[in-house]
Amino acid sequence: MADGTTKHMGSQLYRVRPVPHPEVLFGTKTGGAISRGEIATVSMINAGLGAGFAFEGLKYIVNGYTFAIAPKSGPAHFLPVTGNRITPECRNFLAQVHTGDLIIIANVACTGPGGKLILSGPTLTVK
Repeated sequence: MADGTTKHMGSQLYRVRPVPHPEVLFGTKTGGAISRGEIATVSMINAGLGAGFAFEGLKYIVNGYTFAIAPKSGPAHFLPVTGNRITPECRNFLAQVHTGDLIIIANVACTGPGGKLILSGPTLTVK
C-alpha cells in the first residue's frame, strides 16, 4: 500500500518439480534403428530436455563423450572424444558400418544449469 502497510490477499500452493536429466541425441535420434543415410548427416552429439519440456532457455553443452562401434563380426572400437563434434576418426568408422552393427555413444559429459553431468547416450543399430 502507499502508506507502507501490507495487506494479506490469500495464498497459493505451488508444486515444484525437479528438472529432468537431459537426453542425448545422435543427430535427432535417441536410440533405435538408423540408416546409413541418416548417419552421414550427423555432425554432432547434443543434449537437451526435448520439445515437451515446459520451459525454454535451459541449455546443455556436450564437453565430451565415448564413441564406440560394435560390428556384428570383429572387434569393437572405442574412441574418447573431446567436444560435441563427430571427429574425422569417428567418421571413418561410421563410413564402414554395415547392417546390424551398433553405434554407441556413452559417458557423455555435459554442463548445464545444475552443473556438470555424465549421461548415458544412445545405442543405435544400423539398418
